[in-house]
Amino acid sequence: MRTLLTLLFSLLISAQALAASSSVLTLDATQETHAPETFAEALPLSLDARHDGEWRLQGETLTWTHTVVVHDAQALALELDALRLPVGASLQIGDTNWQGPLDATTLFTRHQPGTQLLLKAQMPRAVADDFMLRVVQVQAAFRDPLAPPAAVSAKAGSCTVNYSCTADPAVQQWGRAVVALIVLNTATCTGTLMNNTADDARPYLLTAKHCYSSAGSTDPVRAAASLRMAWNAVASCGSPLASAWGSGATFTEGAVHRAQYGDSWLVELTSRPPQGLDPWYSGFDAGDQLPAGALTGLHHAGGMQKQLLSAGTVSLTTRLTSFLLGVDLLGWALAPQQGGAAAGASGSGLFDARGQLIGTLSTGVACDAADPQLTYARLAQAWAGDGTVGGSLKPWLAPASNATVLAGKSFSGVSLPPLVVPPATVVPESTASATDDLAAGGSLSAGLLLLLLLACVGRMAAVQRSIF
Repeated sequence: MRTLLTLLFSLLISAQALAASSSVLTLDATQETHAPETFAEALPLSLDARHDGEWRLQGETLTWTHTVVVHDAQALALELDALRLPVGASLQIGDTNWQGPLDATTLFTRHQPGTQLLLKAQMPRAVADDFMLRVVQVQAAFRDPLAPPAAVSAKAGSCTVNYSCTADPAVQQWGRAVVALIVLNTATCTGTLMNNTADDARPYLLTAKHCYSSAGSTDPVRAAASLRMAWNAVASCGSPLASAWGSGATFTEGAVHRAQYGDSWLVELTSRPPQGLDPWYSGFDAGDQLPAGALTGLHHAGGMQKQLLSAGTVSLTTRLTSFLLGVDLLGWALAPQQGGAAAGASGSGLFDARGQLIGTLSTGVACDAADPQLTYARLAQAWAGDGTVGGSLKPWLAPASNATVLAGKSFSGVSLPPLVVPPATVVPESTASATDDLAAGGSLSAGLLLLLLLACVGRMAAVQRSIF
């Protein structure tokens, strides 16, 4: 069957405009209240260059244009589920450019300020039949993605401790594994670069599953492809914290889903972090013993530059029943003695006194509350998971090894082979509840959009609303 372009070419032989559609798509963002970690709303869009937009022919060059408009938006980004640029073709979306040859099945563009976004493709007439572009979603920012949410800014002070102000060189080292994340172009989270027993510097990143599921997505492969990372997003000690996505940080994008269980989510980045940043590959302890000594949390709450919290010990262990898809969450609960966390800190690591990650932040209440508590998903639970490759962390972080403890490492100055990232293999997630001898009594259901924290003391249970 001849394509639309082929039919048009058979009808038009002069340098005239080829108009498949001259309409400009206009979308209205809703004005509902959003969670603090969310800065954009996902709006469905069906845009196909074969049917939409405007084509013009000048000489032997074809130009396709289309404008996306979202009234009252602060910034716009797009999700494409198909992009094929033949040799000689180019695509411009706002101020970002791509050149052919390129064939992508998933592409998330970064946010650009304004209420309008112009898409423009150019190509030789002879290759136009091979061009393909489909947009399936617009992520319309209802607040400036480069500014922290007002709810987080209002808690600055004792709740917000600048990571750069710690005098402990070990903590400074661990912090080089911590990155700010943008997930599905709508929300902010935190992730940690992980070491593994193969000693091969594969860029595994550990974060929280609810970073994508609470945004309404059930597809970890798509969510991983959307990930955007901000490395070395720090403020000098004494300077006010700014957005992690402003100047000074280094940005990478793209990941492949590897495993998930409970609220733990492991991905592999499609490119290694720049060696010039001297990234730290964090160690871990999946032994599930009560940690001894001081505990440190490092995160990017509010999408701001790196922050720190600390506590003398774990206050208790918790169980949140049916936290995600029927899986009980086994957690470390603690009350920070310095600093605190807020939306955007989800997925960040809890480090023991040796700098080994023992959990990832799942839920909690703000440090300005009467009884602030945070719950970190215990690494040991997801380590074994459901025993499958896609439902446990061990096959990735300890391949061909029985180790449950590993020290962190820097690979700077080490000659590394080129990174080859195999595609994701998705294994259905188990919904069986876990058991735990250390779990305190009492439990509480938690939804994807409203997470509640159970803090157990003896036989008493106190229920508090989550900030994450």
